[in-house]
Amino acid sequence: MITIKSTPGQDVIKHECESHRDGDWIIFRCPLCPDYERRFNWRTDEMKVKGDHPRVSHSGKYYPHELKSVFEYPN
Repeated sequence: MITIKSTPGQDVIKHECESHRDGDWIIFRCPLCPDYERRFNWRTDEMKVKGDHPRVSHSGKYYPHELKSVFEYPN
């Protein structure tokens, strides 16, 4: 599982991102901010961000397809 989270300050709006994987990249997109995208390369730890908003705290989780049911339906 990969988790992203920015540290919110005062008067910050929180948005939950959706995620998917494209090759080595895990991509987080915000359904409320069409220009926001955070890409994380899980092999190199490289991070790229587009359309970041200073008053919006974006967070999200990525579950590998093979393990998704383990995290969603524990015991």
